Amino acid sequence: MRLVSTLLLTTLCGAFAWSVDYPLAVADGADFSALLQNPTEISFTVDTAPPASASTASIGDLHAVYPVSIDALRRVVTDYSSYPEFSPRVIRSYATRVSEEPLVWRQRLTLSFRVLFFGSDYDYYLEVVEPPLGPDRFAIYYRMDESLDGRLSDVAGSWFLQAVEIDGEEHTYVRYFNSIYFAQDQFGLRMALRNLGARDLKMAMDAFYQEAERRMRE
Repeated sequence: MRLVSTLLLTTLCGAFAWSVDYPLAVADGADFSALLQNPTEISFTVDTAPPASASTASIGDLHAVYPVSIDALRRVVTDYSSYPEFSPRVIRSYATRVSEEPLVWRQRLTLSFRVLFFGSDYDYYLEVVEPPLGPDRFAIYYRMDESLDGRLSDVAGSWFLQAVEIDGEEHTYVRYFNSIYFAQDQFGLRMALRNLGARDLKMAMDAFYQEAERRMRE
């Protein structure tokens, strides 16, 4: 299932020059055993010539398999207000429910990036949708609807979870897609994205798994 979405048209119509193809499915050829606790790039790109409203874009699609239940990971992914407690780069996050069918949230996120040659914060609102997918699968997809500091042109992404078995044991396949379109060039940004962008996505996936595992032990 690949979902092309404009989210809430009243909010987004005219705001973006492109649609988003959310990959809400197991990637072709995925080897669950090889992916066990091993976040792997399906694709990762730093685009230095994105659509006109952006200067640089980072687009990543990764997947992994983790030895926890889908319910354990789902609870962490949807615990939006707790992200700063465990998710790298997130210093603020909270969400307000705006719709029931499908379930839609408005989430405020503040991210902080600090590396040797680059530092910046990003403050924005996302619209987050939890579409109904049926048993043994879960997903959210999201898109920015307001950049509070004007530093971003767009953010869009998704989490897709599917229950799988390895050697008779319950595991969860996770696919994480995230794209960020930066409104302005900043010194060191492109180098930071090329050197650390994919690593940061892998760290985020591991952080959500580790939080799910920690909660299961409580």
